[in-house]
Amino acid sequence: MILQQTNKRSPICLDIGSRQIKAVQMQYTNGRWQVAAQSVIRKTPDEIAARSFDGQRLRGILQRQGFTGDKVLVLPPVGVLRVSPLELPRNTQGPQRDQVARVEFARENRIDGDAFEMAWWPLPEPGRATGVTHALAVGIEHEDVTALLDELQRAGLIPVRVDAAVSAYMDVVAHHPDGGRAIDAVVDIGWDETRIGVLVEGKAVYERRIAELGLRHTHEQLRQRHRYDEQLLDCLLDSNHAGAEQVPANLVQAIESRMAAVFNRAGDETRVAMEYAQHRYPQHELGWAFVIGGAAELPGCIKSFSQNANVRAALVRPQDLTRGDSHQTAATGGSAGTLSTAAILSEVA
Repeated sequence: MILQQTNKRSPICLDIGSRQIKAVQMQYTNGRWQVAAQSVIRKTPDEIAARSFDGQRLRGILQRQGFTGDKVLVLPPVGVLRVSPLELPRNTQGPQRDQVARVEFARENRIDGDAFEMAWWPLPEPGRATGVTHALAVGIEHEDVTALLDELQRAGLIPVRVDAAVSAYMDVVAHHPDGGRAIDAVVDIGWDETRIGVLVEGKAVYERRIAELGLRHTHEQLRQRHRYDEQLLDCLLDSNHAGAEQVPANLVQAIESRMAAVFNRAGDETRVAMEYAQHRYPQHELGWAFVIGGAAELPGCIKSFSQNANVRAALVRPQDLTRGDSHQTAATGGSAGTLSTAAILSEVA
């Protein structure tokens, strides 16, 4: 009798940010994929200053925290990705249309036509017919992706796919039980910026980045006003809340008040973005706003966001995409690994 393999591990997904790396690995057990290991790895000051990371250090941490294997999916830093809407002639198909998309993307971003990799997808038809095919494209320059992959390969890690956050938005919606049937949004409250991805019929049609809503600004304002050590602020502003019980009550209140203001503004911006999409696609109703990122778990944030967005809103954690509980490591990152989980589920599907 041959026993079926019940503990298959996925590649490790690495969501590489400016000051931390979110890592997630999944395991196939009892007929479904579940989170097996999850961690938020803080970069060193030297890594942050160099806008890079030490691959050997990263791999050592992954091994100590229960990750196995050497294959990785990579979500590069948002700053090196370019997202552009395109208009393509309807009379082109196949490789010819791909070439036209490449030329248009290079022109839009003012980069050499041979110096980048890209992907694109056609968008749903708008309410008013036009003579072109509307598309959304995402790309990364060879110089940026090569440096990233070389560092991973020097550490013995094997990149099997490079993805983009805007693509992972589609993965989140595709794997969430309430997603993909209307105009949805994925809202990621990050360190450098807040990103709002708008999707129609499960396809990303628009992305907005708002730098002033990044946690960096909240962190600096609170540090200057309350003069607490940065690590104390990180306990509640980052996705790894270990040690938060040591934060004084007045600082907790200040953080929650400030973050409520951030989520109020994020809700306003999300409503505007979704209403713009509805104006363009009037045949679709407004659906859900899926909020991700560790800060979204602070008390009251989702309520503040939902009231201002005037749409149904939900905090999305990795287990919400797997239809079950997650077997996570002690260094769990809550909702911080949601994009990585979605990317893995699409890879192993």
